[in-house]
Amino acid sequence: MVALFVAITFVLFIVIDILVLKAQRKKHPAFQTSLTAVFNKKSFNFPEKIFVSPGHTWAKVLQDGLVKIGIDDFAVKALGKISITDIAQKDTIIKRGDVILQAAFGRKKVAFRSPLEGIIKSVNSDIIGKLVTDPYNTNWGLVVAPSKGEENFKYLKTGDELVKWLKEEVTRLKDFLSSNMPKLELAGATMHDGGNIVEGAVSNINEEGIHDFEKEFLTF
Repeated sequence: MVALFVAITFVLFIVIDILVLKAQRKKHPAFQTSLTAVFNKKSFNFPEKIFVSPGHTWAKVLQDGLVKIGIDDFAVKALGKISITDIAQKDTIIKRGDVILQAAFGRKKVAFRSPLEGIIKSVNSDIIGKLVTDPYNTNWGLVVAPSKGEENFKYLKTGDELVKWLKEEVTRLKDFLSSNMPKLELAGATMHDGGNIVEGAVSNINEEGIHDFEKEFLTF
């Protein structure tokens, strides 16, 4: 009887709370839908015939044989609200792994590296100082004349291999976050297989952790 009375009292309090909130035109927290953006292994869409490097920069061959390069969606989602602060100059000769883009999120910075070798023919200066919101289209970084033909794409992922690799990268990111976050809830991640990660979770890591993230995910 005591247990039943306690249960009824608890339910009564909840009902009263809901009625009060309803009168105030508010929703009870238990029924509110989270507006926090999250991602998981199924969250990534990318254009056809695109190649992605181990450092999360993409490359797409244009009709004239030149190659357009930018930052992939995985990096954008992991870092959150990033803006481009610097870009390599036109006519620069670059090698695979050279820094071509620098970005900032808050007071923290990371660098992105070229997925191939060649000469920079043009740069998208319009992205300087702007948030990367459309990484495969308007927020592309630069165009390169490749110097090694098909060999340039030997180490890049595409098609089904790219899909599989991105899923593995999400798993790696969960493991990385669980090891580097001061509080797991800041990652917004459920670390079991298939769980979600809050977009921008990496931004909650300290400077040392950001350095480790760049080394683990953006360097090759």
